Amino acid sequence: MSYHREKERFEERKKIAKSIMDKELYEQFYPPGKFVYGDSYTSIPNDVQLYVQQYDGGQEEVEVIAEFTNHLVIKD
Repeated sequence: MSYHREKERFEERKKIAKSIMDKELYEQFYPPGKFVYGDSYTSIPNDVQLYVQQYDGGQEEVEVIAEFTNHLVIKD
């Protein structure tokens, strides 16, 4: 999930996101450059609930609503 932001494994998450997001969404969550938040920044979603808005079968795309609690820590 793109709200998971911490330096550890950032590049791995970025690659996965690029393979599943359209260009506009990818650029919103992963602008060009490296991880910009610093070593002590972590933002990790917990208690993630996903809801399919509508699925009629055979669709290539569906809309999904995500509900979660975000745990943010900035040690600096």
